Amino acid sequence: MVDLIIICDSWPLSLPISSDPQLIYRIGATGKITGCFVEANDAFRLQEIAREVRDEYASWIYSFNKKFESSADPFLQASSFFLTDCSCKRTELFGTFNLICNLILLGEIINKKMPTGIELYGGDKQFRSALRKIVPGVPITTHRSHRYPRWGARRLMSDIRYCLEIAGIVLLGRSAANSKKSVSSQQRVFFTIFPKMYDLNRGDRKYGKFVKGPDHYAASIVTDGMHQHVSIRQFFRLRAQAKANGISVIDDYLKHVDWIRGLIWMVPLRFKFRINDEDCTFRGIDASLWVREELQLSASRLSRFVVLSGAISRFLSNTRMSEFIYYLHEYPIGRLLSLLLSRETPEVSKVGYQHGPAAWAKMVYCISPEESKHDGNLKTGVPMPDRVLAEDDKSAEIYRYSGYRRVEVLDRIWRLDYLDGVQPSLEHDCWLIAPGLHDGATVLAALKSLLTKHLDKTILLRAHPLANNEYLKDIDPRLPITVTSESVSNLLGKVGAVFVSYSSIGQEALMLGIPVYFVQIPGVISESPLADLQPGGGWISDQYRPTSDD
Repeated sequence: MVDLIIICDSWPLSLPISSDPQLIYRIGATGKITGCFVEANDAFRLQEIAREVRDEYASWIYSFNKKFESSADPFLQASSFFLTDCSCKRTELFGTFNLICNLILLGEIINKKMPTGIELYGGDKQFRSALRKIVPGVPITTHRSHRYPRWGARRLMSDIRYCLEIAGIVLLGRSAANSKKSVSSQQRVFFTIFPKMYDLNRGDRKYGKFVKGPDHYAASIVTDGMHQHVSIRQFFRLRAQAKANGISVIDDYLKHVDWIRGLIWMVPLRFKFRINDEDCTFRGIDASLWVREELQLSASRLSRFVVLSGAISRFLSNTRMSEFIYYLHEYPIGRLLSLLLSRETPEVSKVGYQHGPAAWAKMVYCISPEESKHDGNLKTGVPMPDRVLAEDDKSAEIYRYSGYRRVEVLDRIWRLDYLDGVQPSLEHDCWLIAPGLHDGATVLAALKSLLTKHLDKTILLRAHPLANNEYLKDIDPRLPITVTSESVSNLLGKVGAVFVSYSSIGQEALMLGIPVYFVQIPGVISESPLADLQPGGGWISDQYRPTSDD
């Protein structure tokens, strides 16, 4: 008899009728399950495990730096490992941390329930291997196993294309030497990604009116080709728009030597970040394949950083300013800016600006004490701002706990200026679903059963504007869902409830007194600040956790 069923995909599953209910544990799975079963997921305990292991996990990730510090590095006097997605613990891109926490919880459940057999639906080779080590001697039957993706050649070709596009931009844009604009030493310079983060009417969406009259914007359009990708033709059109708005374009400082260096380092970086299986065990859980995946994507991004760093360094060396203010300082591109500012303009104050909500389980905000207390040695420590502007007291607490220096709280959350004047009507027959950047399809699947029971409601779905929203094509036409791109301020003015997973719209609705339903996906650690709040208590109206009956 099989006592435990673990589901890692969202296919429907029908279980036989039995007098002995089977345990069901789901990891991100929202498919319909029928039959005789008992839910084994414990969302509260999973969040608790995430908080318990976060510091240990951060130190474990930091330990990888020692394995690479002796090899050649394109960033002199610094360790390129700290610019990797792996070092930044990008849980929105990789499932390593989430899967490890689930395996720890599964170990607790298995030790308590003592199943005689396990059936696993979905899951990759690494998960199956780790699970077998947790339950040696217990037979595991696998179904619908995930093949481990091999993106190496495809990613390499994409990196080569990026370098060739930079070559075309440099070749066709030799006017750069005449376009450089000196900035007064009394001005602050704000970094922006144009046009992704810039509104032609409001300026950068994150800074809002925090940018004053004498301040100046400096933008990258090409970035690393991952934050946004533009063709050569699009680049020159966007560059003209940026110039017309008085924005300095960092990409004007690109030279042929930059893309050539990128090509030279492309393959060596991939070899630099190879790692042995025995180096990737956390609390007895083998995570080697997951860590390799993180490091290989990181190597791809780093080869692009080699290209971009030349332009940034020249811009900084040729620009007079008192402060350089930038968001995403917790992420690879922000750490690159911190590194180059320290190296090229040590006299300029580096100011990190919080770009969105922080939470204790959001690992990108967590760095270990060893990498934050480094006294300027960027071979052994993370490039960091000189000071950080946090949105609120709780975010400031998280930053200080992680070792960030000179953390200050902003007078107001400037990115929320658009909420000024919003008067919620609290129409109870109108609901808003606001998925996050990476979980739109999963949130919608989790809510499908609930929506089916409320066909009389008006359901507005506002997909994240920067997400891959292909899932919208597959919405069940029987559901009363209307996809809208209407402004958030207008939507919050007319809805009576908001459903979110980790979208910041949930916090904004709470500020306006709108009931918020926190959608918790089974087996997925919530990185929303809402997860740090107790249900009820005037903060969250309720939590909606999908059940197998859904």
